[in-house]
Amino acid sequence: MGKTKLAWVVGSILCIALIAIIGFTYVKKDVVASVNGVEIERNELHTSLEKFHGSQVLETLITNKIIELEAEKENITVSDKELDEELQALIDSYGGEETFTSAIEASGVTRK
Repeated sequence: MGKTKLAWVVGSILCIALIAIIGFTYVKKDVVASVNGVEIERNELHTSLEKFHGSQVLETLITNKIIELEAEKENITVSDKELDEELQALIDSYGGEETFTSAIEASGVTRK
């Protein structure tokens, strides 16, 4: 076997090994919780969420995308001031900051 052919074989083997290492890195389990040592992986969570809430979430995503595209088409923008005013109105409708924060945290949402 010539040196060039040997270099190609060695290079190919190294490339295959590198691809395998990278592949295993991305295939690594993504554990989101553990119950008595039994892991729950992210794909299980996603499958369950999709099964129980998929159509509702998809409908919301579609509606939001339609609104976004229509607003773009009509050149509609919302200023930071308008957002702040709308948020304050929502907070007021809950009876104040504390009640609003409790309500959104109870639904799993947090404020930045």
